[in-house]
Amino acid sequence: MADKTLDNLDLGADFYDDDERVTQKGPGSKKKKRAGRSPKKRAAARKAGSTGSAKKKKKRQHSPWWSWPVAVIMLGCLLGLGLAVVYERGQYETFTDMRRTVSLPGFYPGITIDGRDVTGASLEDVLNRWRGEDEARRASYSIALRNGGKQWTVNAEKLDYQSDYDEVIRRAWDIGHLGTVQERYREILELREVGCALSTSYSYDDTVLSDICAEAAETLTSPAVDADVIGFDVETQVFSYSEEAFGTYVDAEALHGLAVQAFASEASKVVDIVQDPVFPKV
Repeated sequence: MADKTLDNLDLGADFYDDDERVTQKGPGSKKKKRAGRSPKKRAAARKAGSTGSAKKKKKRQHSPWWSWPVAVIMLGCLLGLGLAVVYERGQYETFTDMRRTVSLPGFYPGITIDGRDVTGASLEDVLNRWRGEDEARRASYSIALRNGGKQWTVNAEKLDYQSDYDEVIRRAWDIGHLGTVQERYREILELREVGCALSTSYSYDDTVLSDICAEAAETLTSPAVDADVIGFDVETQVFSYSEEAFGTYVDAEALHGLAVQAFASEASKVVDIVQDPVFPKV
């Protein structure tokens, strides 16, 4: 009985054939039959299963965590590059305009000297124009103080005549011509908005003129002389007298005023010195 039981016992082994698989789990267990597949079908099934699982894995695959930060950084770089290009282009256009503006020849627009517009004129041309006018004025600074055969000549050389036209013109030229391109450009733009009006001046040493007038006045001034007793004749009982003499007077301050007017005038350059009479008291 025991041997028969052992003969039917398979110790849990599985039996497979091409058509069915029988599994025995012990005495009295029932056989379970399962439809079998050929080796080719099993291989095909395994292949199909692996392909399906691969597709499922691909479908489930997500982008790496670092892809979004990299994309944002790249976008920022592209945006920054675009802004830099726009900025550089604007800077180039501005610099081109600066170079074109500061390269204009002559004096820049907005500058006037003694009320005259010098836009576009060269420095040498303006200097020559004002130099000629100043030389003519210097030549006109010559007057004669005259009375009879006496005369005092007063000219620019004696009066130390001076003019600042050279300094003023060169100062006007420096506007927009000195400094960096940016500094010159700002000055030129400011000139266009508010302008710059400069004036020249000339002068002479009025103290010298006053001294010359005082000298002439003193020379032409003489006091009056009163009549006076100069003797007595005892025998005849007659007094002898000296004759009175009229004097002359020249007002130095008035003469100085006439001389100043003569310098400013373009007409006569001769000042006639008038002597006022001085009457004796006796």
